[in-house]
Amino acid sequence: VLCTRGIFESDHRYIESLLDAIENGIEPRASGDNGRKTLEITIALRESHRRGHIPVQLPLEDRPQTIVLAHGSLTWCD
Repeated sequence: VLCTRGIFESDHRYIESLLDAIENGIEPRASGDNGRKTLEITIALRESHRRGHIPVQLPLEDRPQTIVLAHGSLTWCD
């Protein structure tokens, strides 16, 4: 059983979906492809804002922002 202390509800649902997908050999509700598309839209929104709210074409050809992976942590129960 996964401990939910310190985990947002949406994160808990994502983890449960991922575990279900692994255990049952199915596609998770939030696939890596969907995550990539969501990230690209998020970067495009930021880039549009940076350029003075002008439209940005997708797929992005240039990603001027450096993507930094932040070190996070989950709290697991014994």
